[in-house]
Amino acid sequence: GAIASDIEPGQLVATLEAHHSTVTGLALAADGSRAVSSGRDGVAVVWDLASHTKVNTVPVFGPAEGVLLLEDSLALLAVGSTLSTWNLAKAKQLDKLELGSEVTLLRPSTLPATAHCATADLNLVTVTTGPKLTVSDTVVGNNDEVLDLAYLGEASSHLVLACNSPSLRLYTVASWRCCLASGHRDT
Repeated sequence: GAIASDIEPGQLVATLEAHHSTVTGLALAADGSRAVSSGRDGVAVVWDLASHTKVNTVPVFGPAEGVLLLEDSLALLAVGSTLSTWNLAKAKQLDKLELGSEVTLLRPSTLPATAHCATADLNLVTVTTGPKLTVSDTVVGNNDEVLDLAYLGEASSHLVLACNSPSLRLYTVASWRCCLASGHRDT
């Protein structure tokens, strides 16, 4: 469960219990009235912070590794190799983005409608959260063993790398910006 305490005197105020496994994320509403927690038990829990009570439990189709509140009852959840936008009040998934590798960390950005995540194959991915989830930038952390490579496009404008990852790395040669193309299952 999550623990709420008053920072000044250091007193325990409440213990918020609802998860049956590790709590992996906690996001607070901007006005401080609500919070949402995520866990490896495959649920997101909405909390009323004034009464320290559970408002809603939403099944999110798998163990969650992080949660961000976007606005009102909208949340971004990292589940497996996907990021998904949820309306927590209606327990409805609104959008889903497959990243091709397990998400290990999800954090807010200082930029509006943007989030950052890290993946198991050591990539940092920046995602635009609205109105549709899209990858806006990727920093490739590790290509591991390069198994094959090829130039593509007019005047060899792109370089594609196959490595020990389920995603191909597609580089734009002029800028060396990279995007990940998922598709392989065996690594």
